[in-house]
Amino acid sequence: MVLRRLGQGFRTQGQYAMAAACYRQSQELFRKTGDQHGVAQALEGLALIALVQGDLDRAQSLAEESLELRRSLQDRLGTSFSLINLGVIAYERRDAHRARAHLQECLDIRCALGDQVGVAAAINILGDTALDQGDLQEAQRLFAESLAQRRISGEKYGLIEDLRGLSQVYLQLEDFAQAFACLEEALVHSRELGVPRLIAATLRDLASCYLKLGDQQRCLEYARESLNLSRQQDDRIGVAESLEVLADAAVEAGQFEFALRLVAGAAGLRGAAGLRRTPRQEPEAARRLAKIHTHLEKTLFDRLWDEFCRLPLDQIIEDVLEPQGHQS
Repeated sequence: MVLRRLGQGFRTQGQYAMAAACYRQSQELFRKTGDQHGVAQALEGLALIALVQGDLDRAQSLAEESLELRRSLQDRLGTSFSLINLGVIAYERRDAHRARAHLQECLDIRCALGDQVGVAAAINILGDTALDQGDLQEAQRLFAESLAQRRISGEKYGLIEDLRGLSQVYLQLEDFAQAFACLEEALVHSRELGVPRLIAATLRDLASCYLKLGDQQRCLEYARESLNLSRQQDDRIGVAESLEVLADAAVEAGQFEFALRLVAGAAGLRGAAGLRRTPRQEPEAARRLAKIHTHLEKTLFDRLWDEFCRLPLDQIIEDVLEPQGHQS
């Protein structure tokens, strides 16, 4: 029990190696004592770490093992946790049909149990699915419904995710005032919770908003802080996404070679860690690379790409974080 709670604490703080070690030790202890509920919880923790680090195959395998065990134990609440994790994994794999099926089953169980926090979590992920499919009205409705429930329950972690989801809807509707209001509130709550991954993610969202408004200085300030936090926590998804936001800023500033260096760093990290983009990120990535390609002659583009792909990631990050790093 102590090891599992330590694992949860380390995971919340973004210390994934320490968290995984605690979960593995607790899993072994639970197996030896015959505590199958404990084994399922340890598997779930390991699945969440694999998910955050982008290892979707391992995350799915662990989550499915946890689900099978919980079904055999007739643990309805535990089953719903495994289902929501599998829903998120399916969402990351861009399998909207399977994601909805897992999340709807989870939602049905949580409703039957009267678990409003769990209901809100399932609704939030359904909102993400609707947003990726371009249904802004449905996404806004779902995020707002989940947010209202979380304001009542006081569950801040989920509340932050709802505010971030709503901000993406407002951005697509070009309602920047509402988008900023959501993100500024999310950042306040993130800092209060002290969860580095959430702080970094919200900072990235704010950086992208400022870039859309043409405020390069604030965009760079928030994106660099996000990158630094993500690197400190070994959050590979966060590092890649921060580099991509900074690449967008470099493109807007006409610094195309520097932008290509950042894109190459992010691509190398994604490739090495198996990090997949969400459906919303794919067209953004294609547009980013197309803009760079348009302004660099093909031979130069190809030569620089090969050169930048061989650069150590730490060197690319240090170039960004240095005060003069955003220069061509």
